[in-house]
Amino acid sequence: MRRRTQSPALIATSLTLVAAGLAGLLSYAAEQPAASAAPPEENAFGRRLVAKMGCAGCHAIADPAFEGLPKIGPDLRRIAAKTNAGWAYKWIESPRSLRPTTWMPHFFDQEEELEKVAEIRAMVAYLFARSEPAESYPDPPAGDAAKGEERFQTRGCTACHLRDEAARREDGYPEVFRYHGPNLVGLGSKVSAGWLFAWLKNPKHHAPDTKMPDLRLSDEEAADLTAYLMTSRDASYEGFEPPAASADEVRELLLRDLQAEGMSAADAAARVDALDPAEREIFLGELTIGRYGCYACHHVAGFEDRPPPASELTPAALADFSGHVGGDDAGTLPQPVYHLSERELAALRGRLSDLQAAPTDPRAQALVAGRKLATTYNCQGCHLVEGEGHAIKATIEDVGMLPPNLKSEGARVQDDWLTGYLRDPSTIRLRPWLTVEMPTFGFSADELDALLAYFAAIEPRAYAPLPPPGSPAAKDVAVGQEVFNLFQCARCHPAGADAAAALGLTAANLAPSLEIGHRRLRYEWIQHWILDPQAFQPGTKMPSFFIQNEPGSFQSPLAGVPLDSGMMAEPAARMLPHFESPEALAAYLQDGAAVAGAMRDYIWTLGSDGDGDE
Repeated sequence: MRRRTQSPALIATSLTLVAAGLAGLLSYAAEQPAASAAPPEENAFGRRLVAKMGCAGCHAIADPAFEGLPKIGPDLRRIAAKTNAGWAYKWIESPRSLRPTTWMPHFFDQEEELEKVAEIRAMVAYLFARSEPAESYPDPPAGDAAKGEERFQTRGCTACHLRDEAARREDGYPEVFRYHGPNLVGLGSKVSAGWLFAWLKNPKHHAPDTKMPDLRLSDEEAADLTAYLMTSRDASYEGFEPPAASADEVRELLLRDLQAEGMSAADAAARVDALDPAEREIFLGELTIGRYGCYACHHVAGFEDRPPPASELTPAALADFSGHVGGDDAGTLPQPVYHLSERELAALRGRLSDLQAAPTDPRAQALVAGRKLATTYNCQGCHLVEGEGHAIKATIEDVGMLPPNLKSEGARVQDDWLTGYLRDPSTIRLRPWLTVEMPTFGFSADELDALLAYFAAIEPRAYAPLPPPGSPAAKDVAVGQEVFNLFQCARCHPAGADAAAALGLTAANLAPSLEIGHRRLRYEWIQHWILDPQAFQPGTKMPSFFIQNEPGSFQSPLAGVPLDSGMMAEPAARMLPHFESPEALAAYLQDGAAVAGAMRDYIWTLGSDGDGDE
């Protein structure tokens, strides 16, 4: 029987998985442009690929962007509750056959058939033998698959998931965020309806470390989604019985691996022969999982304290190895093959050729930490962050129904409010007309602090903080109220879901209620936003009422408007008691900054005597 030529020393050092590391896959084109020439979006894409492919799980990478990243694959310590051994065998054998968009690599493209069967059977045997006992999941309530499809398309699922048999990862380069979670094709052949319903209701019950958020689904919503997702099936995965492994093959592989670890032939034979056939298969599974480094991407029982299986990845290593690409002989080592496109390869090569030292500047540190979190939780699947994201727009045609652009978020909102909202978004429907609701991620205290620092670091405020007054001046509030009404601000900022529905406006013309402005927004920001909204968020529907004559100087839209004119007569009559003379009021209304400040002070009073309509 032909074997791959590999020395025991290589196996013993566990470099059999990816001794070359991801560096090897990047050596495909030395003539490519230097990494420094890569545009920022390519560099960012490369960074996300390193994270999503789990490169830092196998390799130490001396770059703070890749330190402390979570395992990218699902937790396998409860696999028996989720699926069956036949499905697991076929998946390990050829992941892209079911889901071409998966980040799960192929390991068995080059194996001899007998060796492949024995190793995959052994891996599955080990995983199921060491799995926690399977829970009993009762059948879910009857759901409506048609409603489930609508919910899948509109509730936010498509920010992280595809359900598309025809999708290919290389075709979706701009939408990498939608590959954050698995393509859900064939899900009905993998899991039971009871398990899926329970997972949708509470993902962390099955996998405490999962990044899948709690969508706070009702039983009806979860049942509908379950009914829809279970309709996608692959008959080849159902009732599949893995081929039998040769007992001689299992024994030979065990002897090979034990001797590679330094055991003598006699001792290895004694160790193996003391086991019954089932024990041998499980033992081979343990050794095989160790050789292939499955624990680098997955939580696997018995592998909690294993070090990374491959060597450190350094720029100097990039030209020294080959592999990981697929299509050709990957060499003598069982390396994972990702079937990467040229664009993915170029982005990886560029980013990994440009490793960065740990920054000392606090702002740079905040950006590194925040970007890791944004990738880990796929914030850009729903939101626009640093100019990238809104991937969910692929399934939401009405731009008004998209989750918000988070540009200037750090300058806009108060830290305490944002912390509370991120901790528990269910306390408020900030934009009640959206079908996509902010889910509950269960951020830790450290993650919340890091996100706040990240938003503040993206665009540092260009103006000094201004503490809010205990009670704004009556004159300013009076002017602010009248101008607020003249500009019809409440028409786009309805106070709650009922008010929004009553307006009859399209979602694109609606904005959050200002009833909670005093608790949500930064006092000083409101005035700057009113004066020049495009400076904070180019393309916003918020109108620019104030004309900037020169940097920092704004003309009031009420400048020169006679106080006795049709539009101003009644408002002026209500404002005049707060001024010494009509001339004093007219002078006040000439000052753009003063008028915007008055609007800010009026907004600050809205809902301040109660909780407002949230």
